[in-house]
Amino acid sequence: MLSSISNLDEYVAEYGTDLQSNARNAISPMHTPGMDDLPEFHLLRTLKPAQAHVVAASQAALTQHSGLFLGGEMGVGKTTCAIATFHRDQPYRALVFAPGHVTEKWEREIRETIGDDIPVTQIRSWQDVTKLSGHGWFIIARDTAKLGADHRPIEATKCPGCGSHIDYTPKQMASKRRQCECGEQLWTYTRTKRIQDRWSPAKYIHRKLRGFFDFLVVDEAHEEKSATTLQARAVGSLMASVDKTILLTGTLIGGYAEHLRPLLWKVNPQTLLGEGHRYEDSVAFSALYGRIESKHSVSEAKGKKRSSKSMSLRPGIMPTLFGRHLLGCSVFLSLDEVSDDLPPLMESVVGVNLDPDIHQEYLRAGAHLYKKAMQLAARRDLRMCGTMNNVLLNYIDHPFGWDTQGYLDDDGVFVPVCNLATFSPDRIYPKEQKLLDLCLREGSEGRKAWVYVLNTTKRDVVARLERILTDAGLKVAVLRSKVKLNQREAWIREHAPDCDVCISHPKLVETGLDLFDKGGAYNFPTLIFYETPVSLFTLRQASRRHWRIAQPLPCRTYYLRYNDTMQEDMIHLMSRKLAAATALEGKFSSDGLVALAGESETIELSLARSVDKQLDNTATQRDWE
Repeated sequence: MLSSISNLDEYVAEYGTDLQSNARNAISPMHTPGMDDLPEFHLLRTLKPAQAHVVAASQAALTQHSGLFLGGEMGVGKTTCAIATFHRDQPYRALVFAPGHVTEKWEREIRETIGDDIPVTQIRSWQDVTKLSGHGWFIIARDTAKLGADHRPIEATKCPGCGSHIDYTPKQMASKRRQCECGEQLWTYTRTKRIQDRWSPAKYIHRKLRGFFDFLVVDEAHEEKSATTLQARAVGSLMASVDKTILLTGTLIGGYAEHLRPLLWKVNPQTLLGEGHRYEDSVAFSALYGRIESKHSVSEAKGKKRSSKSMSLRPGIMPTLFGRHLLGCSVFLSLDEVSDDLPPLMESVVGVNLDPDIHQEYLRAGAHLYKKAMQLAARRDLRMCGTMNNVLLNYIDHPFGWDTQGYLDDDGVFVPVCNLATFSPDRIYPKEQKLLDLCLREGSEGRKAWVYVLNTTKRDVVARLERILTDAGLKVAVLRSKVKLNQREAWIREHAPDCDVCISHPKLVETGLDLFDKGGAYNFPTLIFYETPVSLFTLRQASRRHWRIAQPLPCRTYYLRYNDTMQEDMIHLMSRKLAAATALEGKFSSDGLVALAGESETIELSLARSVDKQLDNTATQRDWE
């Protein structure tokens, strides 16, 4: 029989029923909608059916696990679900660890969900931690939780938030507390001898108040994916201090298995230990559940051959990661499960050709930079790789105002590699014209557009686009990183009603902000990525700011790129990350950006996609529908 089957779709069509039956027999759900009763919720809000089942499933899972991932698209009501999961009649203490700009929003959500009878306390300083008492909900900003006494620049060449190249010199980094164009802090704290400085609030809770809090909610948990940052350590300290933890995220994973490993050790270490994993051995985990590319290179110098081996992580996740380590401690919820009234969502990658003279210079400069980068890389020296990537991604968006490109040798002496031609800033370049055409077309339909741009300081693409769009008669507002986190919601309410286009770095609005007002004061149903972020977490969060319950208009998202350049390569890389990340959440769409993943997916992912397709064909429905 197998000899007549030529592809996975045919295999699943023949044996799909058996595969489904084996999966059901192997899994014992802790909560099954339609079979298990829902508990009685004492809330001011009425949960939607899907939310109620998520809360019931979460409560059941937490009877067997100390931690739980609650994953869901932006707008499904993860905050409400977490509050409902932990709320009960008897006195309790619940701590929320959240980004600073949403702490007030968390307090508002708690009061609107369970009422004013339960106290809500904001922890704003180290002194507040030493005075904790009573019961109810407590909220601490993550920057407050990790606070120390003094600061020092981070030791990195790339921003830990968005991955872009850091342009500040070491002297500039040391002179003041710098931040990236995306708003990420480029400094960290140092240790001192005083106990209140040596111990952060999170560590103080762990050392002195263990057991004081019953529950912990970690908001935007994907931002704690690092194994070493102070913020990630603060989360670990708090999780070790409470009985139960829920980690909320709209983007559980960024396309690499390594993104999940540190969090899994905090949430579900038993399954990892059972497989023989060690916390410090990240390579073994990625080899089993991710993709590792190995390279063997041979170079010759002075008549002697030298060989070297290198390994690098590639986008990709084995579906077995979900079954072995996530299945029992994860609950996922999607917008289409919460509401039947979601607007249509259209995503499109828009390719634009470079002008011939720019393209010629791009190829010339790229050849010089690549040659030098490979010469150094053969000696395991990667100092030119970041420079090369920065130029090839960004020069074509701002082909003027560039210094000589090169690197510092071992003695700190600058070694020039390539000069970049300067073109006229008075020209309107092809991608700029495409952006203008899109904004004018959307405006003619009465639709506002929000434009995402990465280069906002040294090569200020934002200011350039603002001028081009304004000269064409559009009203433009620019959200800059100088607008503090807790003031951005108010900034949008003030500026959005009177503008046609708003421009910002995507990281400035990636969490906690909606780009439409339910009262109708403003609405940005169109999002345009003029430049694509390298962080899948930022991409996924920013790309869903408009697609929400109660959004009255169809939503459109455009990703602009220059064809046959590294920008096109970047789009394909992000599509592979997205395909891997969404597959782990049980989504196998072939639309939008995911469609570009092409044939890079594994045989296991292809099989899962085929099974999912058959499930769709059998018209399987949720039991609550």
